[in-house]
Amino acid sequence: MPVAIMDAAGSDHLNQSEYLHDLAKLARRPAGVDECDPYREHFGQADGYTERTYLIPWSIYRVARDWFLGYTTTELSPGIDPAILAAARAFWGGIPADASLLPPQNVATLKREIPAQDPTHPWLFAADWQVLEGHGVVVEDSVNLALDADGGAILDDDGDPLVVPTIAYADNSLAGNVMLGGTPDNLPQRMLDTDLGGDFRTGRFKDGKVRVRVTYRPRKYAILNDQEAAARPAGELSRYVTREEKFSLEVVSLARLAANGTTQPQLRFWEGPAGLLGKTVPEAGVKQLPGAVLRYTWHDVPDRPLSAYSLVLGRVNSNPFDGMGGAPVYPAGTLLCQPWETTRKVSSTGRVSWDIVFNFMFKPQGWNKFLTAYGKFFGATFTSAASGDVNGEPVYPSADFGLLFRIPVPVRYR
Repeated sequence: MPVAIMDAAGSDHLNQSEYLHDLAKLARRPAGVDECDPYREHFGQADGYTERTYLIPWSIYRVARDWFLGYTTTELSPGIDPAILAAARAFWGGIPADASLLPPQNVATLKREIPAQDPTHPWLFAADWQVLEGHGVVVEDSVNLALDADGGAILDDDGDPLVVPTIAYADNSLAGNVMLGGTPDNLPQRMLDTDLGGDFRTGRFKDGKVRVRVTYRPRKYAILNDQEAAARPAGELSRYVTREEKFSLEVVSLARLAANGTTQPQLRFWEGPAGLLGKTVPEAGVKQLPGAVLRYTWHDVPDRPLSAYSLVLGRVNSNPFDGMGGAPVYPAGTLLCQPWETTRKVSSTGRVSWDIVFNFMFKPQGWNKFLTAYGKFFGATFTSAASGDVNGEPVYPSADFGLLFRIPVPVRYR
């Protein structure tokens, strides 16, 4: 049963993490994975981790590794119209010259196999996988095939799959003390059928096992499966995104507020000696305006939304932004998109992925409102006359920041 958040009265199984055990993930756990000794855990005031040890059939240890650690990839939408796909490839394959362009409809989806959760602490996720030792006799793995860039087998001149020599483990529970380099004559028939190479897939020898240590740790971002993310209004912004806030103050000179000979309100003394009351402040100093620098890091992204980013850079948000996972909602016009940072990585499956840092600057009054001698902020646009024309060009044009979290067409990196 899922572990639910308990009430304030507490419980022997208290879970205040807001994470339930993902039952669909548990149902996909590879068969034959058994936990064994030792088990370790460490918890402090600010963090914690657990270490669990498993015996895993050698023939599925890579499948089990992908299940424990999880992975991310991109899939094209099924049945997509070729013309739409071509338009999407053209858009995502370059930098749009026209900032009014929008990407075609979604033709790809982000597929995440989330990492496994600790069985008793669902807020801890598998983060490290370490093979400790193999169990069984060492044989040559006859199904470790040479693979092409699409995961298909590379064939030799005779049309047979090429095998890359490597070890495998076979069950030697009935073989006694079998030395490496042994021959089929000193291995029992029940373990090995005809040759030392064997074949896990056809069962020509009994499967060995591997002992693995899996470390579970908390993540700095929310982990949601594909169904949960699709149900959220913000989509990908709701998962695998860390948020950093650094609050700041902007200094604006108030010298113009102390100017003489103007009909606009001026900064004047309202207290003090009689001769000072109502006088203009001669040195008005500065006004400090609150703001913030924001860093949003989108983790493990298969492909960068480069074209969409080029449409947002230097612009302000046209719609309210964020509000996911306890983050505030930033009103339209208050965020300015700054240059991004990207880091290329390679996952345990070999898939290229990226950590993308989106940088924003926040002004609570908005980027297209300016301080006046009235001591307040008013909107302004570029116009040819003092007509208050709201149809002029703003200093900072706007864009939909949701474009930053759109999924581009998969990229070939070779």
